Order: sequence, then C-alpha cells, then structure tokens
Amino acid sequence: MIGGGRCWTTSATACGQLHFGGSCMMIFRGENASKAYTQAETGEWLELGGGNGRCQCSDGWMGPYCNLPTNTSVVVPNPLPSPTQTGPELESWLERLCAEVAPNEASNLATACSQIKWKP
Repeated sequence: MIGGGRCWTTSATACGQLHFGGSCMMIFRGENASKAYTQAETGEWLELGGGNGRCQCSDGWMGPYCNLPTNTSVVVPNPLPSPTQTGPELESWLERLCAEVAPNEASNLATACSQIKWKP
C-alpha cells in the first residue's frame, strides 16, 4: 500500500513528514457533506472523522501512513489514484482502468473489474 491513511493537514507529524515519508493531502468532501463534532472539556468544538486528508507517500516510502521504507534501487511507477480524489473521480479512474482489460483475460484485475462492473 502506498499512502491513503487518514490524516489532518494541520499535523506536522502526519504521514511520516518527520522522516520525509509523505504528506497529508486535503480531500474535497463537497459542500453538502455532513460533519460530526464533539465538545471537549475546554469547551472547544472538535471535528470528528479521522482527519481532513489522506496520506500521499514520497518516493522510497510506503504503507498507509508512509512510515515504511521501500527498496529505493527499484523504482515502480505508482498506478494508484491520488488519495485526494472524490468518489466520482475514483469511479472514472476505475472505468478507465477496467476498459484496458481484455474481455476474456484471466487475471486478478479482470476478476476485480467484472465484480465492479456488475449491476443488480
């Protein structure tokens, strides 16, 4: 896994930033997205939900929170979508990816695409 863990964009330590492992990218939730809050003992209102962003790893780091080094002698392009993408953007990415799969291909990707495309 290369990133994707929940994080707060205001955190100086999120996503392995202390070790140059990654950064927290703000995600767009849409103007109608609901938010949940709780009131702290100090009276301050704190937003719930695990963060306002997702981790995106720098080259040489992996894991949901970019805290695991990779073998830097092998560079593999990241075929995964950005962790900041919204649901419709991810759906478009999946449709483009699955359009490249041959109809009779026998692979894990072909199986996953057939399950994604299935409609009741």
